[in-house]
Amino acid sequence: MLSMTYPQLLRNEVTYYGEAITFPHHQALFLSLLLLRPNEVIPYSDFIEYIWPDPDLEPMYVLNMIQLYKIRILRRLPLLSIHTYIRRGYFYHRR
Repeated sequence: MLSMTYPQLLRNEVTYYGEAITFPHHQALFLSLLLLRPNEVIPYSDFIEYIWPDPDLEPMYVLNMIQLYKIRILRRLPLLSIHTYIRRGYFYHRR
């Protein structure tokens, strides 16, 4: 089970099966958006606006960065269910 409170978001931390795990800032934002909108496909554009609200600060290959965040998160949280919908976005299946 994955959860995050607002103070945990400020510390870039999630609770995963009772254990507090700290992530880099952008990965914590990625997870927080998934937790805010479980069981729905979240478009890539929403991730971009949420993680990089200022378009001038976006990295050059923003979609690749988002995919990299997902891969790194799944390495640390192997039981997490994040599905990729090609050309649409990501889906977090909350049980």
